[in-house]
Amino acid sequence: MTDTRQQDNTTYALVKRLVRESIRPYLAWIAFALVCMACVAGATAVSALLMKPVINDVFVARTESLLIPIALAVIATFAVKGIANYGQSVLMSFVGQRIITDTQHRLYAHLVSGAVNAQRDLAAIGDQDFLDRHREPIRRRRAAGRIRPGCHWRRGSSAPCRHA
Repeated sequence: MTDTRQQDNTTYALVKRLVRESIRPYLAWIAFALVCMACVAGATAVSALLMKPVINDVFVARTESLLIPIALAVIATFAVKGIANYGQSVLMSFVGQRIITDTQHRLYAHLVSGAVNAQRDLAAIGDQDFLDRHREPIRRRRAAGRIRPGCHWRRGSSAPCRHA
């Protein structure tokens, strides 16, 4: 029973951290998307309510004076519904993409700081030979002009990029 309780605390702590780091910066955007969702729900309900006057007053009773106001109300309802649906879709996509981007940036920063710390730790314990073995081939390739500083590998190519 203790393992389950500790596991729940760990899961809760993880979810709490992810909400704090990923969702909290975008709460305003999420709130606006929720307002758009509420507008979509309200417009759907209003469109259902508008069907009664359309059927009873326009088609059955043949009241022509209500034809234009009810038609305009239906058009306005569906316009509001479409705009709100588009707004919530765009906002939620934006928030999702930003959360993914922020997570990737945090992961990259963590990996880079880990690589720097690993090199510092290797140098501190006196394994300078290890670092020299891995740095020297890169220095030789740079000296020969096969690798330029700041040059990245091209996608789909097995050779490093070359500057003219």
